Amino acid sequence: DHISGGRAGWNVVTSMFDAEARNHGMDAIPAREERYARAAEFVDTALALWDSWEPDALTLDRTGMYADPAKV
Repeated sequence: DHISGGRAGWNVVTSMFDAEARNHGMDAIPAREERYARAAEFVDTALALWDSWEPDALTLDRTGMYADPAKV
């Protein structure tokens, strides 16, 4: 946050090898269309959660109160 002035990047990776699928209990990696659909659903869900906070929910109090629970 200090370096970028509040900007952030997010690299959403859908993987491409069966070895990666086995890390998640699958025998083989799903087809490209399924991977991208799942990735899109995940991004949509994360964005909806981020947008669900009230604009002034972050208090950024360094003593331990970083967000107002009533506004999250």
